[in-house]
Amino acid sequence: MRFAPNKQNTLIIIPAYNEGQMIGKVIQKVKAQDFMHILVVDDGSTDESAKVLQAHEVHYISHEENQGTGAAIKSGIGWGMDKGYEFFLTLDGDDQHYPEDLPNLIEQLSEYDHVLGSRFLNPDNKIPHHRSIGNQVANTLVLLKGVRTTDSQSGICGFNRVVAESLLKTKSKRFEFWAECLLKIRQQQSHFLCSEIPVSVQYTKYSLKKGQGILQGSWTLFKILFV
Repeated sequence: MRFAPNKQNTLIIIPAYNEGQMIGKVIQKVKAQDFMHILVVDDGSTDESAKVLQAHEVHYISHEENQGTGAAIKSGIGWGMDKGYEFFLTLDGDDQHYPEDLPNLIEQLSEYDHVLGSRFLNPDNKIPHHRSIGNQVANTLVLLKGVRTTDSQSGICGFNRVVAESLLKTKSKRFEFWAECLLKIRQQQSHFLCSEIPVSVQYTKYSLKKGQGILQGSWTLFKILFV
């Protein structure tokens, strides 16, 4: 039986590491889109994140130590599946994504098993040059494994429960998790229907401090894909 996605059977998963400055704002923006089923995965934060989360009406779980975005997403998926959710949406906790894009993602899940929010399909986005180059390198490495995508490092996406079960089998724990997800999903095209839609993104001094450098990130991704 195929369920239709709605805001009651969909869980929003937000991985967060030391996002005490921003996570409250992100939660408020998500709720403004009438999404109330929200899970923040505190990935071993050492700042005031825990106090901020306690002040909001939101589900949250915590890792004792920082494990990485991939590990946080998988913890969120496991929690959500135990609670019976049929669909999952993810976005980062640093306020770079626009929760206004979430309704478009959930609408796509009526037809597709996995939908990726691509920053590079939206010509209005002002993406720093070094981030663009890093993504192009990652896209090329993924393409060498037979998967074509415009945004292999996007942290905003949606998927159904069947795809969620597949993602729990990934090995990656950190940023390379997103590329491994695409490989696992899109190499099974006979089983999964996939889509990419444009999303908006904003880069601030705060959000630009996050992530890995081009060389470090590319080497990590190369190892997970080819070694």
